[in-house]
Amino acid sequence: MDKTVEKTREIARPRQEALRIGCFSGIQIDELSLAIAKFGQIYPDVSLSITIGSHEELYLGMEEGSIDLAINDQRRAFSDTYKNIILAQSQIQIEIAASHPLAQKEQIDLNDLENMNCILVASPKSQENEKQYYRQVVQIRSPFVFASSLPEARLLILGAQAYLPVDVVEGSAWFDTTVSRLPLIRDGSPVYKNCCLFWKKEKAIPSLEAFARILLEQF
Repeated sequence: MDKTVEKTREIARPRQEALRIGCFSGIQIDELSLAIAKFGQIYPDVSLSITIGSHEELYLGMEEGSIDLAINDQRRAFSDTYKNIILAQSQIQIEIAASHPLAQKEQIDLNDLENMNCILVASPKSQENEKQYYRQVVQIRSPFVFASSLPEARLLILGAQAYLPVDVVEGSAWFDTTVSRLPLIRDGSPVYKNCCLFWKKEKAIPSLEAFARILLEQF
Protein backbone atom coordinates (compact mmCIF):
# COMPACT_ATOMS: atom_id res chain seq x y z
CA MET A 1 0.00 0.00 0.00
CA ASP A 2 2.85 2.39 0.87
CA LYS A 3 4.47 1.72 -2.52
CA THR A 4 1.17 2.33 -4.31
CA VAL A 5 0.68 5.65 -2.50
CA GLU A 6 4.23 6.79 -3.30
CA LYS A 7 3.86 5.82 -6.96
CA THR A 8 0.57 7.73 -7.16
CA ARG A 9 2.22 10.83 -5.68
CA GLU A 10 5.11 10.50 -8.15
CA ILE A 11 2.72 10.41 -11.10
CA ALA A 12 0.84 13.44 -9.78
CA ARG A 13 3.98 15.58 -9.39
CA PRO A 14 4.53 18.05 -12.26
CA ARG A 15 7.64 17.15 -14.21
CA GLN A 16 9.97 19.69 -15.76
CA GLU A 17 10.04 19.42 -19.52
CA ALA A 18 13.49 18.59 -20.89
CA LEU A 19 15.06 19.29 -24.29
CA ARG A 20 18.21 17.36 -25.22
CA ILE A 21 20.41 19.03 -27.83
CA GLY A 22 23.33 17.42 -29.63
CA CYS A 23 26.10 19.45 -31.28
CA PHE A 24 28.84 18.19 -33.59
CA SER A 25 32.22 18.58 -31.91
CA GLY A 26 33.80 20.03 -35.07
CA ILE A 27 31.32 22.88 -35.61
CA GLN A 28 32.25 26.34 -34.35
CA ILE A 29 29.13 28.60 -34.22
CA ASP A 30 28.38 31.57 -31.97
CA GLU A 31 24.69 31.35 -32.90
CA LEU A 32 24.13 28.29 -30.68
CA SER A 33 25.13 30.14 -27.50
CA LEU A 34 22.88 33.05 -28.43
CA ALA A 35 19.95 30.71 -29.11
CA ILE A 36 20.39 28.86 -25.80
CA ALA A 37 20.47 32.14 -23.86
CA LYS A 38 17.35 33.48 -25.58
CA PHE A 39 15.47 30.19 -25.23
CA GLY A 40 16.26 30.12 -21.51
CA GLN A 41 14.77 33.59 -21.07
CA ILE A 42 11.55 32.74 -22.92
CA TYR A 43 11.13 29.17 -21.62
CA PRO A 44 12.68 29.10 -18.12
CA ASP A 45 10.70 25.97 -17.18
CA VAL A 46 12.29 23.83 -19.89
CA SER A 47 15.51 22.09 -18.87
CA LEU A 48 18.20 22.13 -21.57
CA SER A 49 21.04 19.61 -21.82
CA ILE A 50 23.84 19.72 -24.39
CA THR A 51 25.73 16.71 -25.75
CA ILE A 52 28.91 17.25 -27.76
CA GLY A 53 29.81 14.37 -30.04
CA SER A 54 30.95 13.13 -33.42
CA HIS A 55 28.65 12.99 -36.43
CA GLU A 56 27.89 9.30 -35.91
CA GLU A 57 27.37 9.65 -32.16
CA LEU A 58 24.74 12.34 -32.69
CA TYR A 59 23.04 10.35 -35.45
CA LEU A 60 22.85 7.26 -33.24
CA GLY A 61 21.65 9.41 -30.32
CA MET A 62 18.66 10.56 -32.37
CA GLU A 63 17.97 7.05 -33.63
CA GLU A 64 18.08 5.62 -30.09
CA GLY A 65 16.12 8.50 -28.53
CA SER A 66 18.81 9.98 -26.25
CA ILE A 67 18.97 13.25 -28.26
CA ASP A 68 15.95 15.28 -29.37
CA LEU A 69 17.60 17.41 -32.04
CA ALA A 70 21.10 17.73 -33.41
CA ILE A 71 23.24 20.44 -34.98
CA ASN A 72 25.43 18.43 -37.28
CA ASP A 73 27.24 18.47 -40.60
CA GLN A 74 25.53 16.81 -43.56
CA ARG A 75 27.16 13.53 -44.59
CA ARG A 76 24.09 11.63 -45.82
CA ALA A 77 21.20 12.32 -48.17
CA PHE A 78 18.32 13.86 -46.23
CA SER A 79 15.87 11.31 -44.80
CA ASP A 80 12.08 11.73 -45.04
CA THR A 81 11.70 10.57 -41.42
CA TYR A 82 13.66 13.64 -40.24
CA LYS A 83 13.11 17.35 -40.34
CA ASN A 84 16.22 18.59 -42.15
CA ILE A 85 17.09 22.28 -42.08
CA ILE A 86 20.27 23.79 -43.54
CA LEU A 87 21.34 26.47 -41.07
CA ALA A 88 24.36 27.76 -42.95
CA GLN A 89 27.28 26.77 -45.10
CA SER A 90 30.38 26.11 -43.05
CA GLN A 91 33.97 26.25 -44.23
CA ILE A 92 36.64 23.79 -43.13
CA GLN A 93 39.43 25.75 -41.51
CA ILE A 94 42.69 24.61 -39.95
CA GLU A 95 43.72 25.45 -36.40
CA ILE A 96 47.50 25.50 -36.05
CA ALA A 97 49.96 26.89 -33.51
CA ALA A 98 50.45 30.63 -34.07
CA SER A 99 54.21 30.08 -33.82
CA HIS A 100 54.24 27.59 -36.73
CA PRO A 101 55.59 28.95 -40.07
CA LEU A 102 52.37 27.93 -41.87
CA ALA A 103 50.39 30.22 -39.56
CA GLN A 104 51.85 33.20 -41.42
CA LYS A 105 49.90 32.26 -44.56
CA GLU A 106 46.43 33.59 -45.40
CA GLN A 107 45.24 30.06 -46.26
CA ILE A 108 46.59 26.51 -46.08
CA ASP A 109 46.68 24.04 -48.95
CA LEU A 110 46.13 20.33 -48.29
CA ASN A 111 49.57 19.61 -49.72
CA ASP A 112 51.20 21.79 -47.04
CA LEU A 113 49.84 19.51 -44.30
CA GLU A 114 50.95 16.04 -45.46
CA ASN A 115 53.88 15.80 -43.03
CA MET A 116 51.91 16.95 -39.98
CA ASN A 117 49.53 14.98 -37.76
CA CYS A 118 45.83 15.73 -38.15
CA ILE A 119 43.92 15.84 -34.84
CA LEU A 120 40.32 14.62 -34.82
CA VAL A 121 38.01 15.01 -31.82
CA ALA A 122 36.26 11.65 -31.46
CA SER A 123 35.48 8.93 -28.93
CA PRO A 124 37.09 5.48 -29.43
CA LYS A 125 33.85 4.14 -30.99
CA SER A 126 33.67 6.86 -33.65
CA GLN A 127 37.36 7.23 -34.48
CA GLU A 128 37.31 4.95 -37.52
CA ASN A 129 34.24 6.70 -39.03
CA GLU A 130 35.80 10.13 -38.55
CA LYS A 131 39.09 8.96 -39.99
CA GLN A 132 37.43 7.50 -43.09
CA TYR A 133 35.37 10.64 -43.66
CA TYR A 134 38.34 13.00 -43.51
CA ARG A 135 40.50 10.64 -45.56
CA GLN A 136 38.01 9.85 -48.33
CA VAL A 137 35.73 12.90 -48.52
CA VAL A 138 37.89 15.81 -47.33
CA GLN A 139 40.98 14.06 -48.82
CA ILE A 140 43.35 14.74 -45.91
CA ARG A 141 46.45 12.59 -46.34
CA SER A 142 48.10 13.29 -42.97
CA PRO A 143 48.49 10.69 -40.19
CA PHE A 144 45.60 10.94 -37.71
CA VAL A 145 45.72 11.31 -33.95
CA PHE A 146 42.66 11.58 -31.70
CA ALA A 147 41.56 13.79 -28.84
CA SER A 148 38.52 13.39 -26.60
CA SER A 149 37.69 17.12 -26.45
CA LEU A 150 38.48 20.46 -28.10
CA PRO A 151 40.59 21.70 -25.14
CA GLU A 152 42.69 18.53 -25.36
CA ALA A 153 43.02 18.95 -29.12
CA ARG A 154 44.26 22.52 -28.76
CA LEU A 155 46.87 21.44 -26.22
CA LEU A 156 48.07 18.88 -28.76
CA ILE A 157 48.29 21.64 -31.38
CA LEU A 158 50.60 23.65 -29.14
CA GLY A 159 52.70 20.71 -28.00
CA ALA A 160 53.35 18.97 -31.31
CA GLN A 161 53.57 19.39 -35.07
CA ALA A 162 49.82 18.90 -35.47
CA TYR A 163 46.70 20.69 -36.70
CA LEU A 164 42.95 20.49 -36.15
CA PRO A 165 40.27 20.81 -38.88
CA VAL A 166 37.14 22.67 -37.72
CA ASP A 167 33.89 23.71 -39.43
CA VAL A 168 33.46 27.48 -39.17
CA VAL A 169 30.29 29.36 -40.05
CA GLU A 170 30.93 32.80 -41.56
CA GLY A 171 31.06 35.52 -38.93
CA SER A 172 32.22 33.30 -36.04
CA ALA A 173 34.66 35.18 -33.85
CA TRP A 174 38.14 33.87 -32.98
CA PHE A 175 40.25 35.40 -30.23
CA ASP A 176 42.96 32.85 -29.34
CA THR A 177 46.45 34.36 -29.72
CA THR A 178 48.29 31.03 -29.36
CA VAL A 179 46.34 29.18 -32.07
CA SER A 180 45.71 30.53 -35.56
CA ARG A 181 42.76 29.57 -37.75
CA LEU A 182 43.17 29.56 -41.54
CA PRO A 183 40.91 28.44 -44.45
CA LEU A 184 41.71 25.02 -45.94
CA ILE A 185 42.29 25.03 -49.70
CA ARG A 186 41.86 21.93 -51.89
CA ASP A 187 42.63 22.07 -55.62
CA GLY A 188 42.76 25.85 -55.38
CA SER A 189 39.34 26.31 -53.74
CA PRO A 190 38.00 26.51 -50.17
CA VAL A 191 36.27 23.40 -48.77
CA TYR A 192 32.65 23.84 -47.70
CA LYS A 193 30.04 21.73 -45.88
CA ASN A 194 26.43 22.18 -44.80
CA CYS A 195 25.73 22.94 -41.14
CA CYS A 196 22.28 21.46 -40.47
CA LEU A 197 19.60 21.05 -37.83
CA PHE A 198 17.95 17.62 -37.59
CA TRP A 199 15.17 16.02 -35.58
CA LYS A 200 12.83 13.08 -36.03
CA LYS A 201 9.41 14.25 -37.23
CA GLU A 202 7.64 11.83 -34.89
CA LYS A 203 9.52 13.28 -31.89
CA ALA A 204 8.57 16.93 -32.50
CA ILE A 205 7.29 18.74 -29.39
CA PRO A 206 6.47 22.45 -28.93
CA SER A 207 9.69 23.28 -27.04
CA LEU A 208 11.81 21.58 -29.72
CA GLU A 209 10.16 23.52 -32.53
CA ALA A 210 10.45 26.75 -30.50
CA PHE A 211 14.19 26.20 -30.03
CA ALA A 212 14.59 25.50 -33.76
CA ARG A 213 12.84 28.79 -34.60
CA ILE A 214 15.04 30.74 -32.17
CA LEU A 215 18.20 29.12 -33.55
CA LEU A 216 17.17 29.94 -37.13
CA GLU A 217 16.60 33.56 -36.13
CA GLN A 218 20.27 33.81 -35.10
CA PHE A 219 21.32 33.04 -38.68
